[in-house]
Amino acid sequence: MQHVLDDTINYCIQRTITRPDIMFFPSTTDWTWTAADRRAVRNIASLRTVLRGIVSDRRKGISHSYDDGTDLIGILLTSDLFRDDENAMIDEVIVMFLAGMKTVAVSTANLISFLIMNPDKKEKLLAETQHRMEGVADDFVSKFTFELAEEMEYTKMCFYESLRMEPPVCLSQFNTPTSKEGVTISGVKIRHGDMFVVNMDAVSHDPDQW
Repeated sequence: MQHVLDDTINYCIQRTITRPDIMFFPSTTDWTWTAADRRAVRNIASLRTVLRGIVSDRRKGISHSYDDGTDLIGILLTSDLFRDDENAMIDEVIVMFLAGMKTVAVSTANLISFLIMNPDKKEKLLAETQHRMEGVADDFVSKFTFELAEEMEYTKMCFYESLRMEPPVCLSQFNTPTSKEGVTISGVKIRHGDMFVVNMDAVSHDPDQW
């Protein structure tokens, strides 16, 4: 299952990059040109079957969340928008998984790269983190808590700055104003139905702000 999942995720990301038509014409995702396309369709079907079973078990009370029910599936099962639409629920789970997988890896790699290029910042970060890591080394999973992470102010600042310098996702998804009247932003009128994206990379390097 892990192999199927990795293969499916990597394929979907690569296919979107190499076939930009998918972004503008989503219906073409159903076209299977190659053996890789056909394999991906089978893998995606397998992945959705597994997620459907997880959602079904939670709905029937066969399985439970690891916390107080405020995980993603628990929230979706109590949401008026999702609880009666299993396909939409599965779509949301896959989107959240994709959003948190590659972005975390890229962001962490960027942070490490910037620290290597700035040894003084690296030393300051290590001074803040090393003694805390030594205190939880014997049982990292249980002892490294959210509260402990929150104490590392300089580490958070470094991470946020690396996100600004090299955002792992440069563009937002396609958006459209929800109000029928549209909206005006900085003198630009965006009508209802107009499509727009937010260029996060440009915003993060705006010389008037940074």
